[in-house]
Amino acid sequence: WANGGFAANVAPRSKWSLAAFALAVAKRYPWIRMWEVWNEPNLTRFLFPNSPRLYVARLLNPTYAVLKKHALANRIAGGATSPRPTPTGVSPVVFMRGMHAAHAHLDAYSHHPYPVTRGERPDGFARNVCRYCKGVLTLANLPVLLKEVRRDFGTKRIWLTEYGYQTNPPDRFGVAPWLQAKYTAEAALRAKTARFVDVLIHFMVRDEPRLAGWQSGFFTNGGSVKPAFYSFQLPIVVSSRRGLRTTLWGQVRPGHGRRLYRLQRLAGGRWVSIGHPTYTNVFGSYTRVIRVGKGTRLRILYYPRGASPADRISSRLIVVH
Repeated sequence: WANGGFAANVAPRSKWSLAAFALAVAKRYPWIRMWEVWNEPNLTRFLFPNSPRLYVARLLNPTYAVLKKHALANRIAGGATSPRPTPTGVSPVVFMRGMHAAHAHLDAYSHHPYPVTRGERPDGFARNVCRYCKGVLTLANLPVLLKEVRRDFGTKRIWLTEYGYQTNPPDRFGVAPWLQAKYTAEAALRAKTARFVDVLIHFMVRDEPRLAGWQSGFFTNGGSVKPAFYSFQLPIVVSSRRGLRTTLWGQVRPGHGRRLYRLQRLAGGRWVSIGHPTYTNVFGSYTRVIRVGKGTRLRILYYPRGASPADRISSRLIVVH
């Protein structure tokens, strides 16, 4: 309706079209305070032409101005870039440089740090695999993203607004479901410990029905639960280990405020509690230091407040290496 009837990826003719739409949404839903302008504009699939100058002048800056004038509490993210260049798209690094040159106005830089190579983990690339991947910004090289944002925009906050691993089955380029669960928890820790990163959004809840679509959901298209669903609820990771001294990090995501949880180890075919039930911090996170041997199997057990023991939730099982 705003670009003369062209395809949805063609930019609006007027710089006030998207701004007017955003203002209408802000007035209708006044509790919304976090905004992201456009989706992966560095790719022509989503913005044509994919010019950072056009993106800033016709989409980002006018929308930023209108939303800030409407409510100073509004926080607007610009960028929303794809993690890599394509034959018809520019790299996020090049697009970021162009946004800086065009004097982009934003409160946070948003990015989609999807994995782009096989053997890529949230905490780094496998040996001899994409050590830098020129122009690529994924969770595996998150420090590079932080460096690039600081270079172009200073100490702006960073929102990672799309992230996930596709699973095989059904996608033959995906990872095994148990690896998706492992990486989901590790990604949470990676984002939590990164300076300036405020947001990590998993994409998506349920797999798309088209195999050519996206298969990174916590549920299959048929509705079956994947292991990553429980890993997202209660992420748990061995963050460091020295001798028998093992440091665990995790979150209890259901609920509000401090949450009561129980750490357990598998012994003789049954789960045995380690210490007493313990509270998380007010944000639902915890760090535990325990002394356990190699091969110990651990999990977190959570009882939602006011629920019966039958409603308990357990995390994925992790093995100390």
